[in-house]
Amino acid sequence: MKCVGILLLQLLITATGFWYVFHNPQKPAQIAEALRYASMSWVLLGWACYSVVEVLATVRWQILLATPFARLRSFLRRRRA
Repeated sequence: MKCVGILLLQLLITATGFWYVFHNPQKPAQIAEALRYASMSWVLLGWACYSVVEVLATVRWQILLATPFARLRSFLRRRRA
């Protein structure tokens, strides 16, 4: 039940963020215009840097979650035996 509450809180925060950014009907047009006039090399560089950040965050979470799950698996094996 706690996981469902956390998930609902995350969805609420995400929806609030989207509403805040896009509640003004002119904002999507402003974003499109900014992207149209932006240098493609800077956009691609920003996209590449953000991709690296996401990959590193994924690796970090895998490392952080590996230890507790390894302990849990060994605990469950000992209980079955």
